[in-house]
Formats: sequence, C-alpha cells, structure tokens
Amino acid sequence: MTSILRQVLPRICLLPNTTLPQVLVQLGHELTTDPEVIRALLQRFGLTDANPPKDMQVLEVISRMARYAVEGHQLCDIGALIRALASYVRESFVRSVWHCHSPLE
Repeated sequence: MTSILRQVLPRICLLPNTTLPQVLVQLGHELTTDPEVIRALLQRFGLTDANPPKDMQVLEVISRMARYAVEGHQLCDIGALIRALASYVRESFVRSVWHCHSPLE
C-alpha cells in the first residue's frame, strides 16, 4: 500500500484551495505512518529537495495540525510528518521542531 501511495500522491487531483493539513487529516494516521508517503504528498504541494519547505510553511502546517487536534480531529502520524519535514535540506526551523519532538534522554 505504501508504494502505491508514494506513486499516486504526487499526482493526485485536489479541489482548489485544498491545504496540506486538510489532506493529511483526510488520510489519517494509518496511511501516514511512513515519512516517504508524506514526502510524496509534500511533492504534490511543490515541496521537494530542490524546493524545501520554508520555515513559515512548516510553522503553518504544524500550527494547523495543532488546531485540528484541539478541535478533536483524527490527525495524521505527527511523528512521521516531523521526520518527513526534517528530511529536507533546510536546517533551521525543521531541525528545531525535530529536536522538540524527540524523546528526552
């Protein structure tokens, strides 16, 4: 299933103005446990190694996911989302979020 999602998600047709957090919530936890699946979805939104997410984009996604959690929505796998975002070249904000998400030693 994961390999199929990785092939389909970069080309999936979405309604106009559909946001990344909306799609992540629609996919749910079970379909988003693999960071590579989330990277495929990020590619659909134009985020790639050549065009990594900007700090503000990461902040918007995490903020919206937090709002969805408060509203009681089922979320995507947040750990996989953070790992997918942290896998891009950018170092600043994404790495900070990754360290905040890591368990304390």
